[in-house]
Amino acid sequence: FVGSTMTLSVPMFIYGEEVDPMGVVLAGRLGGFSVGQGEEVIVEAEKGLQAGTTYTILRDTGRVESARTDERVGYRYEYVAQIRVDRDVGDGKFRGIIQASRLGVMTDDILVPLIKPERTIPSEDTPGSSQTVQASIISWENQGQENGARGNYAAIDIGRNGNVTVGSILSVYSTPGYLIGDLSELSDVIDYKLIGVMRI
Repeated sequence: FVGSTMTLSVPMFIYGEEVDPMGVVLAGRLGGFSVGQGEEVIVEAEKGLQAGTTYTILRDTGRVESARTDERVGYRYEYVAQIRVDRDVGDGKFRGIIQASRLGVMTDDILVPLIKPERTIPSEDTPGSSQTVQASIISWENQGQENGARGNYAAIDIGRNGNVTVGSILSVYSTPGYLIGDLSELSDVIDYKLIGVMRI
């Protein structure tokens, strides 16, 4: 905590389209297939890798769909680690050292330009007033996770274009089969229950 704010690390990202990787993890330098912080890996360049540069490693976990519309809203990638590419070993391959690891790095994880996963949010335990949006939860922080609780990360199917910004407070309602951000226009529906709030 720093004063009235706290810094968190985002565990996953949702992109509108599939990410075009700059490189792909082949294996640990000693042949391992799950590599941790401080260990070396060999990566193969897809485009533009440079020795001496730090990149982010992501893991593709597939497409995500909106429960409200059944339409694809994007592709989910887990934040795995950062990697400093330190040597060109020839034939389009590079050696790198794993840094800031969240998960074990595995074969076929992808390298993208450096992403800073840290986000600073207010640390107050009691949220302010919530705003009205139409949104559904499309993903949780862990692959395969089906529900969440206090402290969990969740992704929703709207962003800035839906008038949602960092710091926004949204009411979360339980619904038959999925969660939706706000149902203020459906006042005649009786099987929706307010179960919590989420801070963007």
